[in-house]
Amino acid sequence: MSSGISRSGVLMAAWAAGCSLVIEPDLSPIDDSGRLECRENSQCDDSDGCTDDVCRDGHCVHSPRDRDDDGFGSAECGGNDCDDGDPDVKPSALERCDDGADQDCDGFVDLEDDDCGPGPDNDLCSTAFSLPVDVPEGGTVRIVGDTSFRSHQDDPSCARDALIGAPDVYFVLSLRTPREVMLDTFESEFDTVLEVRTVCEDPAFDLACSGDVNTNSDARIILRTAPAADLYVLLDGDELDPSGRYALSYSIRPVRPQLTCDAPMDITGGAAVYGETGFDSFEDNFQGSCGGEGSSEEVFRVDLTETRILTAVTNASNFDTVFYVRSTLCTGGEEIDCRNIPGGTEETALNLGAGSHYLFVDGAAGDEGAYRLGVKIE
Repeated sequence: MSSGISRSGVLMAAWAAGCSLVIEPDLSPIDDSGRLECRENSQCDDSDGCTDDVCRDGHCVHSPRDRDDDGFGSAECGGNDCDDGDPDVKPSALERCDDGADQDCDGFVDLEDDDCGPGPDNDLCSTAFSLPVDVPEGGTVRIVGDTSFRSHQDDPSCARDALIGAPDVYFVLSLRTPREVMLDTFESEFDTVLEVRTVCEDPAFDLACSGDVNTNSDARIILRTAPAADLYVLLDGDELDPSGRYALSYSIRPVRPQLTCDAPMDITGGAAVYGETGFDSFEDNFQGSCGGEGSSEEVFRVDLTETRILTAVTNASNFDTVFYVRSTLCTGGEEIDCRNIPGGTEETALNLGAGSHYLFVDGAAGDEGAYRLGVKIE
C-alpha cells in the first residue's frame, strides 16, 4: 500500500469494487518551478543503511549516516568518525590529554597527540602566527594551543566588561585576493571571543567580532567578502572562564555569488557575519512587509530540530538595513518578523519552532553597502 497527503492535508483515496483502499501521494507542483519529490521522510528511504534520508523543502536529501549528529559520517560507512555513538568523538574534536581516549580520531592518544601542547608563541601582534592560505576548497585547517601559557595584551571590540583582562593570542591571514573566510572556536575548552581586524593594534578597524553564538559559548565569524589584505585574528577569553586549550578552525573559498533563496548560507550554529550588498551582479529579489524595496539582499538559513530562541542584530552596518525572517519556505514563506528602524540598529529575539527559517539582510529604499549580522541561537 502506498500513502501520501495532498497539499490541503487531506488523504487522496480511491475505492474499487472488490479492491482494498489505495492511497496515492499527491505530488502536484507547489509552484511553477517543478514537482515535489516528497512530503515526509518515509518517502525518501533508499534502503541504504549507510545514509540518513530526509525530506527537505519537497526534495529528498541523502546524507552519509551520522547516528550521533556530530556532522561526521560513520567510519563503518566510509566516513571519518571513529565512534558514531558519541558526539564528542569526531575529527574536529579537541584531544583530551589525560583520559586514554582518541577524541579527534587521528590514531593518537593523550600526550602522543601533537594537539596536547601549548601551541604557537603568539600573544603579541608582532608575533602573530601566520595562518596558511592555500587551503583546498571544502577543506578546514585547525590550529590548537593553550592561552594559559600566554599574557593579556588587548580586548576585542565586542567585549563585555567581564571579558576585559583575559589572556589572548594573535593570528594573521594574508589574503592575496578577496575570499570568503569562516573561522570558529567550536571545539575549544573555554568561553572564547574572536575578532578580525585589518589593523592589529586597533579594535576600531575590526571587520567582525563574535562572542557567544550558542549555548556552548562558542565563537564563529564568517567573512562573506574578506578583502585582499592582512587580516589579524584575535582569540580571547571570558574573565569568568578566561583561558585554556583552544581550537581555531578556518576555511577559505572563492567569494560566492549573491546569497539567494536558491542558495542561502547555512548559519545554524550562529555566527557574526560581515558581508556586502550592492555589487553590480546583485539583484533586488525580495522585500519584507516593513521595507526592502529597491535594494539587493542576502539570505541565510537556520535549521532547527526543536524550539529555540534566535537573537539577531545588524548593528555597525554602514547603511540603513532592513531585516526580516520567514519560516518553512524561503520564497512565499510566512513572515515571522520584519525590522526597519530608519538609520538605526535592527534587533530581534524570536521563539522559532523546529524546521527551516530564512533570514534576510536587506536595505531601506535602495540603500546598500557593507553589513554586519550577528545571530545567536540558544
